[in-house]
Amino acid sequence: METVTAQGLNEWQKKVTQVLENGSNVLVVAPTGSGKSHLAMSVALTSARTLWVLPTKALTREWFMRSLESAAGPMRLPNIYTGDYRRDTPFYEGDLVFATYESALTQLRRKDPWFSALELLIFDEFQFVGEEERGGVVEELLILLSELKPTTTLLALSATIGNPETLASWLSRLFARPAQLVEIPYIERPVKLTQRAVKLRGEQEKRRYLYELIRSSPSEQFLVFTPRRFDAENLAKQFRNGGILTAAHHAGLDRLSRVTAEDSFRRGKIQVLFCTATLQYGVNLPAHTVVVYDPVWSAASREFYLSTNDYLQMAGRAGRPIKSPVTGEVIVSGHVFVLSTDNYEHNYAKAHLINQQPEPLESSFETELVQRIHGLLLYKSATEIRKLLSKSFARVQNKQISAAIRLLEEMRFVKSGWLTPLGSFVAELNLSPFIASRFLRLLESRFTERSVGKAAAQQAFEEALRETSSIPSNLSRYQDLLNWVFVERRHLDGQLLMVNYTCPPILRDRVAWYLYAFERLSGFVGANMAAQAIATERVSLEGLDQVVRPTERIRKLTSGGKRVYIEVAIKDYDKAANVGVADWLGFRVHVVGVPRGWSDVVEILDYNGPNINAKPAATPHFLSSAEEGNSLTE
Repeated sequence: METVTAQGLNEWQKKVTQVLENGSNVLVVAPTGSGKSHLAMSVALTSARTLWVLPTKALTREWFMRSLESAAGPMRLPNIYTGDYRRDTPFYEGDLVFATYESALTQLRRKDPWFSALELLIFDEFQFVGEEERGGVVEELLILLSELKPTTTLLALSATIGNPETLASWLSRLFARPAQLVEIPYIERPVKLTQRAVKLRGEQEKRRYLYELIRSSPSEQFLVFTPRRFDAENLAKQFRNGGILTAAHHAGLDRLSRVTAEDSFRRGKIQVLFCTATLQYGVNLPAHTVVVYDPVWSAASREFYLSTNDYLQMAGRAGRPIKSPVTGEVIVSGHVFVLSTDNYEHNYAKAHLINQQPEPLESSFETELVQRIHGLLLYKSATEIRKLLSKSFARVQNKQISAAIRLLEEMRFVKSGWLTPLGSFVAELNLSPFIASRFLRLLESRFTERSVGKAAAQQAFEEALRETSSIPSNLSRYQDLLNWVFVERRHLDGQLLMVNYTCPPILRDRVAWYLYAFERLSGFVGANMAAQAIATERVSLEGLDQVVRPTERIRKLTSGGKRVYIEVAIKDYDKAANVGVADWLGFRVHVVGVPRGWSDVVEILDYNGPNINAKPAATPHFLSSAEEGNSLTE
């Protein structure tokens, strides 16, 4: 690795950079708010080819945008990949890539040659290795990288690992370089937290207590975590009606609504943000106080408990060492309240949440063992895979491996110990073999190739619902996803034109991805008419066939002399013309001077047929730097 500048780094951060430069990998376990992400950005901007992986699309996009804002002097153009099939390219591009875990895993399954020159992997929120639903993705990602590029330098970051020595030892076995643990004690957290469990008599008293708590600190800002989206919205509305400036934030909202809520909080325009777990990871907000509204809750006839590690992530959002937008002073204290309405909840909070140490992480690799083995078979045969599986953080038994391979054989994805061409295609697509098998059975059923589009859309909808913990009551069939309306908001000196779907964007995106996967799979097996029918459904779901309605709305606004703004995410970039291209409904939007991955509001300059020419609504920081003589490219 190149030498990392020590400017702006504290002592422990300098120690980490020195360990990396000396040839070791590093696992950093440090309290929230202590500067892990600042360290990562410093290392990323001064290293050669770097991959920075993060758990969510929103967090990946946030750090990608921050890397653009950090441009000062010559810098390579960063790139972003979040598993968006609309940008399904076979290979990564660029020397600084931000990606979700799933995107990186897909490229490793494809044996992307980009990894051959990889120097540094920054693994953010490393505690996800123990997460039940996605821990297997993390393990497979690291196992495949250790096969494809074992000499990669690794910087893993987390605030909530209870057994860091065990994890560091595992990383040392995986890669060619030894892994050194750098553990920063809680006392090093710049802003100390006070934590308190409060027992109240019923829901009404709990809301009244929270209301008085907020009212008693008018110059402080609050994050209130609730487990359910409708609770976040209802509480925000109720407290707003009580004279408190509030907003809601959850995964069911469109991206612009979430970003607007965060920005309003950062500017001090709202005092309280009622949110779900969407804000528990990596977000830097000026909150003095965090409130956990329900440590125990019920859903779908089951009872759920907030884990110690998730609680610590939420608590860590309080007392960040940044300036309060309300007082203009740096926050010097943080507070956490856990509210409960019975003895059981209260005792659970005191025993498992308040002032607790992080829990040890355990492997969840076996949870999706068939899918994980399906991916590993791209690298080894069935007879060799036991050695590869020995690299797992788990201890997978031989009988489990044999059972998984038999299932893949029954699904026609494995034959004579090797993946079949169909099995390889499904694995490289990173599609669950079970979902792929169900779809192939649908293709072979009595549906005609033309009518299979509707049937595939319904299956995609049902598969996505199986993965969704909170299903809105207005969703019962695939057609419910197609309902949308225009929403207008005042923005700068004009109107922001938004497309508002009645379903959560995360659900709609997941269904669209399954349709894309089914489309590709149909084409692979030669069912081309079925592929076309499924593509038609996907285009309709995404609104890519919508030109007339938006044209009429834009014409109506501009004829009245109003400036019109829309939000876009740049999918392609023409380097020669310095133009980014995005899809917005049925339009291709051309924006001068912004790179691939850039997401923000643009002003429509003119439109002609399915093409819109636009410019950023506000000059991005990196464009200002370029105009002053700084360049983004080498």
